[in-house]
Amino acid sequence: MENGSVHSQESDALPAVAHAVLSAAEEKIRYLFKQQKLLADISQLLNSTASVRAIVGDVLGLLGEHTNVSRVYIFENAENGLETSNTYEWCNTGIVPQKENLQGVPYELIPSWKYMLMVDGRVFSTDITTLPEDISAILEPQAIKSILVYPLYVQNGFYGFIGFDECTHTREWPEDEMNLLLTVANIISNAFERSRVLSEFENSELRLKLALDGAKEGLWDWNNETGGVYFSDTWCTMLGYEPGQIDPTLASWERLVHPDDMADVTDALTKHLNGETEFYETIHRMRTADGGWKWILDHGMVVGRCGPSARTSTSRGRRRRNTVSRR
Repeated sequence: MENGSVHSQESDALPAVAHAVLSAAEEKIRYLFKQQKLLADISQLLNSTASVRAIVGDVLGLLGEHTNVSRVYIFENAENGLETSNTYEWCNTGIVPQKENLQGVPYELIPSWKYMLMVDGRVFSTDITTLPEDISAILEPQAIKSILVYPLYVQNGFYGFIGFDECTHTREWPEDEMNLLLTVANIISNAFERSRVLSEFENSELRLKLALDGAKEGLWDWNNETGGVYFSDTWCTMLGYEPGQIDPTLASWERLVHPDDMADVTDALTKHLNGETEFYETIHRMRTADGGWKWILDHGMVVGRCGPSARTSTSRGRRRRNTVSRR
């Protein structure tokens, strides 16, 4: 009976162990599924808006709540690349923020930090006392015990970094958390790069607009595949119309060209679209808002083709009032 009793206890223990293992496995699967959904949400957030910086803080909050780390942050380098500043920070309950104390930090104070990011691809430690002395010296006053950091690259340049701090205990960084932060680092790098490119484009468009406005030149842009036309405000006002008063169509432009000049204008435009001339340029009359006619110097060129045919192209140019009186 005694042997039978022991055998019975062992038999009872096996299902309990199996149940515990199964429960742990199911919990892990749920955690990883939640992590995949988190990555999808972060990617959608950062890719669905041009205002990336308005939502980066929310992204850090999602990361912090998922991992339950003490602190999540982003540092961005100065233009000269010699110093870096904490620009975004999320802190868990009871964790002291450090953002205000970490502005304009010179890399020369922590040379090992930049070296590890660029050579090793990360700063990683379960115990910061094992890190180089210049790094541990700056981390200890922040009560950091464990750390995980990945670099951010924008337009192939070292832009800054994103990291996790653990301040309550030494923390083992499981592979799934390391992969999570690395993936988010790549997503944020791409978002920052897209934001920079859009900003540069908008600035170049603004500079062009200011230059054209200063020169009293109107800008037009015609996609002769879709038929869409853009007329700048100056283009309209130089003929006496209000901005936006002229419908953005080719037909609207054709109605404004003097009938006696249309054949020459069409011939010059067709030759350019067919690649026979380097650019399009004509001097012709256009109807003004008061019913009169004004001589216009009009020039432009094809800036993009969607196929072998010149008919599928985007033409862009400038128009200004001709200073030579024509009758």
